[in-house]
Amino acid sequence: MNQGALYRTLFTNPVGIRALLWSKLPLAAFAGLRVARLDESGAEVTLPAGWKTQNPFGSTYFAAQAMAAEMSTGAPALWFIEQSGAPVASLVTGISARFTKKAISQTSFVFSDGARMREAIDRAVRDAFERYDVVAFFSDLHPWESYVDRWAQELGHERGHELCAAATMKHRIAWDMRANQKVFTLEGVERTHNEITERAFRHDGDARVRQHVHNARRRPNAWGASFGKEHRESRRKVDALAALILARMARRAYLALPERKRRRKRQRAVFG
Repeated sequence: MNQGALYRTLFTNPVGIRALLWSKLPLAAFAGLRVARLDESGAEVTLPAGWKTQNPFGSTYFAAQAMAAEMSTGAPALWFIEQSGAPVASLVTGISARFTKKAISQTSFVFSDGARMREAIDRAVRDAFERYDVVAFFSDLHPWESYVDRWAQELGHERGHELCAAATMKHRIAWDMRANQKVFTLEGVERTHNEITERAFRHDGDARVRQHVHNARRRPNAWGASFGKEHRESRRKVDALAALILARMARRAYLALPERKRRRKRQRAVFG
């Protein structure tokens, strides 16, 4: 099970959400918050009424409602981030509320703007194409099945700025890490490791990527050694390392092209 699917299971399973909340958000667990729905469109969080969440006037306390409202947006945000693999941190920077009726029974808090959250990640990809001269772009297939085809159709076709190297013979962008573990281990992980140990690897010192590399743990498999998190539930992310390795594979694919298929204009190239 991938990390995104694991998060969704934990949030929506009654036992999983209790365990998650008691370990990470004990106040929410005590109040009885539950995630009734978590999908591409958003989320629904329920908050029970009763003595644990009541105010002196017999209705549900504002602080408990704010907690449930925040979870209705936070749960899909965390889920989308885990699916994307992007090194993104989330933080509440403001809150506003308007009350029209006293809450005296179980209350549901619904967030229905999940599409805009995913669009933000899509926008980041498009911004990279606008900012850089991208000659190769390899994207893990899951969970971006609906995006990679559109990216392949809409990006990297402008004359003089086409994608030069394809991810596979079947697709210019999609590179399924799960279906190609042997190639990813041998041509991706181990070659990148060798480049680092042999000091043939250069990077810009990005703190997020560096931290993800330090978070990674060696994971032997049938073809050699790959990497993973210290344990499945760890919050220490390694997604930027996976992106780094795919970018190195894209770079090698581009440099292996005959001269006539590379950029004619010499300039700094970017690999995604």
